[in-house]
Amino acid sequence: GMNPNGQGGTWEIVYTEADFDHCASFTETPTWMHWQNCIEISTSSCFTPGTPEYTLRQQVLPSLVMQSSAKARHGGQQNINGAMDKIIADLVSKLPENCTDMMLLGYYQQGIGPKKRGHSPYFHSQAHIKFGIDLLDVTTSPNEAAAFTGYHADIDRSNFHWMQNAKKVLQGKKWSYPVSQSATEAFFKSGAPPYGSSGPFGLYDRAMCANVSSAFLYTGTTPWLPGTLWHDVVNAGFAFYNLFPDHDGGKHGYTHGDVLTYTSPERTPYTYDTLEHLYYDM
Repeated sequence: GMNPNGQGGTWEIVYTEADFDHCASFTETPTWMHWQNCIEISTSSCFTPGTPEYTLRQQVLPSLVMQSSAKARHGGQQNINGAMDKIIADLVSKLPENCTDMMLLGYYQQGIGPKKRGHSPYFHSQAHIKFGIDLLDVTTSPNEAAAFTGYHADIDRSNFHWMQNAKKVLQGKKWSYPVSQSATEAFFKSGAPPYGSSGPFGLYDRAMCANVSSAFLYTGTTPWLPGTLWHDVVNAGFAFYNLFPDHDGGKHGYTHGDVLTYTSPERTPYTYDTLEHLYYDM
């Protein structure tokens, strides 16, 4: 059963305007990878195994959730919920600056957390996970046409807002998007670990993708998955062409750099209602 404030689980997609603004802020997310890890699911645990925080998070808190759910049927959950609230507040206060714990911020607390948290409740994956059905599987998710296109358009809108906020500093620097497998560059562009599932050194795709894919063969010895750098072709096995009037994709299809270049704020062939006022005088 559900408990107050989402403790014990909620199927609601928890994402507020404040969360959106947080990820789109150039101050809070100063590089492209900071933005990417802000909107995506983060590491499975923000605490080091063996620490008291890890034990509270992985064992004590889930046990209290189950007890609270059981006692809710008999009206005796108040004391347990009080203990849970104290544990949650303590753990949230100790979260690393750049690590999202979806269970603490976007599950137990329905997105309520410190104003300066490093990442907001993960924007992208929670829709896939909570919607379920075809949207749960990356290979079948486009079958849910309305949910898939609408939800991903909102993520694109987030990136547009971020690019608009970051363009004076980063547009001439390839938006700080990864251009090499240099570990030094990866650390510089991604901030301090732990990192989100998008990397660097992220093994989430290896766990989620089929064993015939390049993601499955990735071992984490280099910062980025093969095929994901600035000059690499997007989805090279089935590339994209003829999307932009100024460039048809050439011989091999659009690269990641092409997409970011041709959807930059001053060149984009489309925009969103929350950004249209920027184009009135152009």
